[in-house]
Amino acid sequence: MREIEFQTDFFKPLPGEDKETNPGCYGKSLALWLAERLKGKGFVIKRVIPEDFGWCIAIACPDPACDLWLMCGNTDKAGKEWMVWSVGHVAFWKRLFRGMRPVLPELEKLDRHLRELLPAIPGIVFSGGNGEWKAIN
Repeated sequence: MREIEFQTDFFKPLPGEDKETNPGCYGKSLALWLAERLKGKGFVIKRVIPEDFGWCIAIACPDPACDLWLMCGNTDKAGKEWMVWSVGHVAFWKRLFRGMRPVLPELEKLDRHLRELLPAIPGIVFSGGNGEWKAIN
């Protein structure tokens, strides 16, 4: 799992969005924006779904026995600070009995494209990790 935190006013919580998640949890506009751009990079988007923390983009993996997701959610109440993180998984029993390999190459490809896409968000400022934020555009 890899996490990227950033600030932007570009994405706004949609009216009633947190009725599908938890109160104060947003990210649908971010998830839809990313899903559309990932399609343009050749990813097959299975669906964008609400989760407790925000929104999840389910992405088709080349191997149907693996799962690949991109999670999107706000980290502040105003919906100006965001976090995205990727998750790839092959169930233990699939690895054990089918000799499945981890989804690391697919996850790295997703992360590489994510790092290319995020700077295109208007007004984005990235977290430097130590409470510092860094504008890149």
